[in-house]
Amino acid sequence: ETQESSSTKQQSSEVIYDSSGENLVLNSSYEANSGDEPKYWDITDGQQSQYSQVTEPVRSGDKSLKVTLNGKTITLYGKTSQDTASKAPYTLSVSLNLSSFNCSGTKCTVTLGLTDDNVQNKLHTKAFTIDSTFPTNTWVRMSATFDNSQLGKLSPFIEFESDFSSGTVYLDDVKLEIGS
Repeated sequence: ETQESSSTKQQSSEVIYDSSGENLVLNSSYEANSGDEPKYWDITDGQQSQYSQVTEPVRSGDKSLKVTLNGKTITLYGKTSQDTASKAPYTLSVSLNLSSFNCSGTKCTVTLGLTDDNVQNKLHTKAFTIDSTFPTNTWVRMSATFDNSQLGKLSPFIEFESDFSSGTVYLDDVKLEIGS
């Protein structure tokens, strides 16, 4: 379930990915920062030296997020602009560019999902298997559609499992949309 698109839309000073519909993810292209972190994003199990906003490679806008994979699970939690008050399906998607990677076994796992606003419960998840056939040094779009039975605010997350023993990944154009 990968797809490519390149249209963008300017929203205040932050560029968001826009293939159609409204994007609920704030700072979805990692353009704005708050101190050492991308604004509206929390990164767990990663020290600041393991991630940074960079100007190349970039899918849209001026920046992407570079994450150095090191055998620890690294999770990026985003914030949304409104409550997800609809029980319609939600589609979460992200563009990623793996420039290099090594797996501790024959495959690695990237998980897309939604959590409650307190980041206590991973309510919806979809795991993607990455192996030696996965394209490197190019942007690949991953997406997952979830049926929503929760009301209130849901937050997107992107997780790189600990089976990535090493590597570098660039992220851009995160999108959460209703009814896709």
